[in-house]
Amino acid sequence: MGREPDTAMVVTSSCLTGKRFDLCAIADALHELRDHMHHVNLRLDNHHPALNRDCVEQLVQAYSMIDHYLAEDLPLLSMGQSRHVLAVNHRVLFGEGNTLNPDYHKALMASEKHFYGVAGSGIGGLVDWYSRNREQAVWRLAAGVYLQTVGPPQLFLEGNHRTGVILANYVLARANQAPLVIDHQLAPTWFQMTEVVRSRRRSLLEPKFWLRSLHGELAEFIQHHVNERYLRRSSLPGN
Repeated sequence: MGREPDTAMVVTSSCLTGKRFDLCAIADALHELRDHMHHVNLRLDNHHPALNRDCVEQLVQAYSMIDHYLAEDLPLLSMGQSRHVLAVNHRVLFGEGNTLNPDYHKALMASEKHFYGVAGSGIGGLVDWYSRNREQAVWRLAAGVYLQTVGPPQLFLEGNHRTGVILANYVLARANQAPLVIDHQLAPTWFQMTEVVRSRRRSLLEPKFWLRSLHGELAEFIQHHVNERYLRRSSLPGN
């Protein structure tokens, strides 16, 4: 659920599945990551929070949501679509049913307040960056959207890294590329790279300088680790 401040239009999604992603394969990979998080953390300087079943289910629902957006040819990162971007984050954080649960109302309102009121670039900055950089190689475009999401400043109140990966996969899919799914084999390297953002978030250095080298690293990582195993058979080249 999300709202545009000027229209107060409530947006919901039944999480319909489009034709692109193999959601079962994605779910299996994420559950395998959940089961191996202890071993992943042994390879990290800072332990990454464990995943639980609800978190995995909500991530799969978010993939289903962007699959539906793709099937509808929704220009997610264009002007006027901010409520749909916020809805993806709400799906990651709360799940499909809980976005309509009154017990979550306070958390949803806090999430929305941050999203539309964040100091700095926020959603307007993300849309503007995407518009100015659409001619870049898709790997750099996907990496840039991820970095614009995780900050600084962070786009969402919570769940920026998870939602950032989902939005990066939207960009990849729009260019007809396979998705990047962070499984237990990719997780140590991905978490090590993205930990730089967390560790330098309060740095006095201008973010654009230290994010520049990370942008290239992430783009190269994405290019070499997208995987067709997470596509439906009908979406594979030649079908």
